[in-house]
Amino acid sequence: MAVRTKQKASSRKAKATSKRKTKTTRKTSAASTRKTKASRKKARRGAVRSLGRELLDTLEAILDLREATSDPDRSRELRKLQKELSSAASALIEANLEANTERYREAREGLVAAAADVRDATKGLTAVVTAITGVGKAIKLLERLAKLG
Repeated sequence: MAVRTKQKASSRKAKATSKRKTKTTRKTSAASTRKTKASRKKARRGAVRSLGRELLDTLEAILDLREATSDPDRSRELRKLQKELSSAASALIEANLEANTERYREAREGLVAAAADVRDATKGLTAVVTAITGVGKAIKLLERLAKLG
């Protein structure tokens, strides 16, 4: 009987250990799922965004800078750039563009740089003139791309 009691006791311990392992495994797999979802989300943020998304971000940044600028001359220049960027956007929408071309990549990178310049100007880190120059360069790249389409 003593042997059976020891076997039952060891059997109970094994079951309890097994249950603990199962719970640990569930917790671990849930945590790894959260990490996987978080890493996918982070990858999407870091992924190369489309030309259209960059164009909209740049337009939004220009609008923010226009609102933050107190100089009426700079505000007029920004409004002019905003109209030119909108015109370029319309031309790009009409064109059938290949996303893997060199000019497409250049135009997208130009927009990324222009939006960064505009955001820096809004924060007061750079002059508004620098932002205006950057947006002008991006518009020229977009117009060049639209002519190809």
